[in-house]
Amino acid sequence: MTMGNDNIIYVNWIYHIPGIGRTRLRELLQVAGSAEDVWRMTGSELRERRDLLQNGKVTDSLLKKVEAYKGVITPQALWDEIRAQGIDVFGEQDPGYPERLREIADRPAVLYCKGDQAAGRDARIPSIAVIGSRICSEYGRMTASRIGRLSAEMGMELISGMAVGIDGIAQKAALQAGGRVSAVLGSGVDVCYPVENKELYVNLLHKGRILSEYTPQTQPKPQFFPPRNRIISGLADAVIVVEAKEKSGTMITVDMALEQGRQVYIIPGRLTDPLSAGCNRLISEGAQIVWNLSRTLEEIYSQMRYGVTGQIGGTRPWEEARRGEEAKAGREAECRKKDQASPDKVASQSILAALKTRGERIVYEALDYYPRTQQEIYEALAERSDLPFTKMQEILLQMELEGLIGQEGGRFFLTREA
Repeated sequence: MTMGNDNIIYVNWIYHIPGIGRTRLRELLQVAGSAEDVWRMTGSELRERRDLLQNGKVTDSLLKKVEAYKGVITPQALWDEIRAQGIDVFGEQDPGYPERLREIADRPAVLYCKGDQAAGRDARIPSIAVIGSRICSEYGRMTASRIGRLSAEMGMELISGMAVGIDGIAQKAALQAGGRVSAVLGSGVDVCYPVENKELYVNLLHKGRILSEYTPQTQPKPQFFPPRNRIISGLADAVIVVEAKEKSGTMITVDMALEQGRQVYIIPGRLTDPLSAGCNRLISEGAQIVWNLSRTLEEIYSQMRYGVTGQIGGTRPWEEARRGEEAKAGREAECRKKDQASPDKVASQSILAALKTRGERIVYEALDYYPRTQQEIYEALAERSDLPFTKMQEILLQMELEGLIGQEGGRFFLTREA
């Protein structure tokens, strides 16, 4: 069975026949010998070959569909139509087919790619898949965004499903940081889903790539997404889970990743948070916990790019990224130190303004990315300050108006890193 560059025009044509997926495609190729022979042989010739090979999976009904589609469009016309849209098509043996997908048992027979970086990637570049809940907390948003930024700075590729929530947030952050980003869709590569992520979809077309095993113009259906998830994990060296309910599509992807032999890393969450119930269960079952994002990504990069020992000369991207983060943290710490120690600055302000600044700092330190009620915040404040409850309420309101914190349902949370 051959599926090289010369054959992909015919493979693509067969794959477009209604009712033929990767399994039927492979069965037809086994009977005919090549995709071009499927196109050139008559229905009776294909039946003779089927009977000779005793391949009962290639039914008369299937062969009738093949014959009928020959009157719809030619392989070359269909190929020209797809290529005119800037869509690349790869069969299993084509040079552009991702090397990591060749490793998985249930790999796609055909892969469609669209975008600025649609051609095959360097298999040596470490890659991570970031997955999680569509409905996420501020803590989840912050974590996904930080993973996206750090992965870009370290020279890693980030793969996800372009879904609303954790997936899309991580991809946006990675793109903004100039990273390599791939999105795997449960629809055709020319169909933006979900529509809420239209801007992300357009940015991926210009700065990343979009992939799918479904033919162009295929509309999303619920049954398309679980199979899509195996491609997300299959393209990655490791999978990082950021917030997941106990029963969710994220957990399905984790199972697929483990079956594929991929490393799975979990962002821990609070015991009382249903968004982290799946994550915490995976940790209890022995999954690797992420206690430091930079260190975890550094570990993945080292293992995948250099091997366990990592004995290769020169500066690694993640070392530069870590030094940059440490330098930034040092500068911020120095600024805070100067701000606190400068008597001229305090003297130049009114007492009320100085007290307000101090109060905001104390309240800010009592907040978290997990939403907290006013009572919970006040209890945290009581450990370090005697700030009155009413004053705390005033500060919370002012900080919310200034956009420093967020509020939902009477619960307050941080919206940016300190």
